[in-house]
Amino acid sequence: MKGMFWFTAGAAAASYVYLRGRKIYREVLPKPLRDEIERRTDDAAVDLGRFTANFKAAMEEREAEIRDELAIEDDPPARHHRHPARTTTRTRTR
Repeated sequence: MKGMFWFTAGAAAASYVYLRGRKIYREVLPKPLRDEIERRTDDAAVDLGRFTANFKAAMEEREAEIRDELAIEDDPPARHHRHPARTTTRTRTR
């Protein structure tokens, strides 16, 4: 119960700081500077998207090379296999 309280308190504090900071950001910085910050932020997001796409493509290419070298089938089994529910139950001791 204490954990939920502190989680909620932290989320509320973070929300307050974010919203208050955004208000101060709008009031204090001149419009041209805000526009430049937003443009650079957008550029950084685009660059990050390109990097992620390139990294994923290179990773898949290297994985295919390794599978070829080790003679592993091209269709790997599902990585996120869900195990069937356990039939035994644990009893909690205090």
